[in-house]
Amino acid sequence: MGINIRSMVQNNFLKTIILAGWLTINIYLLTSTYLLYYKSDKYHYLYMVLKESICVSRACAMAINFNLALILIPMCKTIISWIRTKLLKYLHSNPRRLVNHLKGLHILCAFTMCILSVIHTLSHLVNSLRFHLNFTEAIEAINVASSKKETTLWLVLSKVPGWTGVVMLVLLAIIVLTSFQAVRRQNYEVFWYTHHLTIVFLILACFHGFGKITKFQTNLDKNPRECHSLVRKMWKENSTICLEAPSFESNVPQTWKWIVGPLCLYIIDRIIRLFRAVKDCQVANVQ
Repeated sequence: MGINIRSMVQNNFLKTIILAGWLTINIYLLTSTYLLYYKSDKYHYLYMVLKESICVSRACAMAINFNLALILIPMCKTIISWIRTKLLKYLHSNPRRLVNHLKGLHILCAFTMCILSVIHTLSHLVNSLRFHLNFTEAIEAINVASSKKETTLWLVLSKVPGWTGVVMLVLLAIIVLTSFQAVRRQNYEVFWYTHHLTIVFLILACFHGFGKITKFQTNLDKNPRECHSLVRKMWKENSTICLEAPSFESNVPQTWKWIVGPLCLYIIDRIIRLFRAVKDCQVANVQ
């Protein structure tokens, strides 16, 4: 019994450490991003319009970025095989065995992304509704809507994050549904070809954040948080704290920064596999 427990600990120790690290990073990204949009002064006006839905949507987006960065790594089979046979051949068997189980990390990241993507989408639908309902000329610059007449559906479908998000959600559903074991057994080609839609998904993800939806205040020194309760005509009158109207700037897209490294590795891996596939094979010996 003692030997079995010790063997189990030895065999699963590194896997448990990796899983705990993955979970810790996800929790950190979710909580830190949520609190940033909830408490930060530079996002105060955005929070006044959208409330908790902006916190939830941005928190999920950050965790999705992290899992997007990880999900491609297990797909680099040639590079992983080289690492296992060349770099880890002198190490204990645990690191090499861990490399062989990267498929589990790929599946874990995929299902995590599905859950986070649904929450992210629902939160942004609430954001669009609140952009429409809370439109006011007093802080018009913070709002994606240009007038009260723009409906929630129009805000979703007319903006880059909206229509790319819808397409990405459909692609993700196709990829995941065709990945189940029942589908792979019946028609592996369906799984194989639909899985290549991941590249389209990643390309759309890179452009998803270029819609300038989330904005932060840039002049907190001249318009601090206390000024939010004042109407426009009082900003200049109350010169002790509010020297000018609030000004805003859109957030810089971040998703592509998470994806570009793993995507380049995957492209290199595919090129190596393609080169090996077309390379002539010579029979050295037959017994």
